[in-house]
Amino acid sequence: MLRLLKYFVLAFCLLTLSSFGHAETKIGLGTGIFSLSGVTYGGAVSVPFQIDSTLMIQPFAGYYSDTERADSDQSDYNTSSRVNYSVGTGLYRIAKLLPAFELYYGSDLIAGKVKTNRKYKSTYTYSAGDSFTHKTKDESNGLYYGIKPTLGISYLINDNFSFSLDSGLYLFSGKNERRTQSNSTSDPSGSDDKYIVNERGASIYTRTNFTMLF
Repeated sequence: MLRLLKYFVLAFCLLTLSSFGHAETKIGLGTGIFSLSGVTYGGAVSVPFQIDSTLMIQPFAGYYSDTERADSDQSDYNTSSRVNYSVGTGLYRIAKLLPAFELYYGSDLIAGKVKTNRKYKSTYTYSAGDSFTHKTKDESNGLYYGIKPTLGISYLINDNFSFSLDSGLYLFSGKNERRTQSNSTSDPSGSDDKYIVNERGASIYTRTNFTMLF
């Protein structure tokens, strides 16, 4: 699946470059926000190429990061952070609904990199006054490829500006390189484990976008 998606991404990129020579092509710039299953939010920029009134190619790049801290009576600290970078290209058919509204549908091909980091430390104090400390550090680096069938609607503010909302099911596959380091008072040298996890999944992807066409 990864190899097939790589070929799709390459084909979409070549199709995007070929659109420069089309006489009716309009080039734009878009900014917006997206969410994954209503939990993760990030920002995105896009460069749409409207080939004609019925076809659009839209390369885009996205970014999000988040940090969580979940301290408790049993832990000194428990933090996790995640950073995601993604690039992709969408190919959409456009259908006129009303004078100011357009329906578009197609697919996005996406490649992304995700880096996560989690640190945990807990200290237990016994009734005799002795204490026991345990530390864990998890790191992961994942590379993913995915496809997202998309359905959206655009409101045409005028000939050059539009506001759009779309959603789709993001199907992805990739490899995640993970490393877990752990040590404690009773085992200062601890452990250092490295392994690779193959992952597949699906997520609801929703996006809003404000676009300016030149």
